[in-house]
Amino acid sequence: MRSSSFVNLTLILAASVAATGIGTVAIAKTYHREKPHQHTVMASASASLIKKGMLISEKDGCNKCHAATYKGKPGFSPNITSTGEIKHYSEAKFARMMLNGTTDDGGKVRPPMPVYKANAAESKALYLFLKTKK
Repeated sequence: MRSSSFVNLTLILAASVAATGIGTVAIAKTYHREKPHQHTVMASASASLIKKGMLISEKDGCNKCHAATYKGKPGFSPNITSTGEIKHYSEAKFARMMLNGTTDDGGKVRPPMPVYKANAAESKALYLFLKTKK
């Protein structure tokens, strides 16, 4: 039964492709030629942003309060790894917190956490870096 359904779906797809005049070879070539390039560009862009985020973290001393592992210090600072507080933040909410100190729930960061007035590019880089931390 399953194999006849697959054959029917294949025949329908082949008929649709033939009716539109698009060759399956052209579709396959386009997919295989463009897709890896897109991933390579995205991966290298992400890698450079993550590295930039690491440098920002080191410069601003995030690991001084949140520990070398970014898992926080009990009673003092929260875990800001991908399994900690950062999981509650979208990239936009994180940028808002870094810009004006507004937390994910609409409150304000508590001292000694500073408000960095970070720009969007800095916030994105730091966010991506912290998301790599487990």
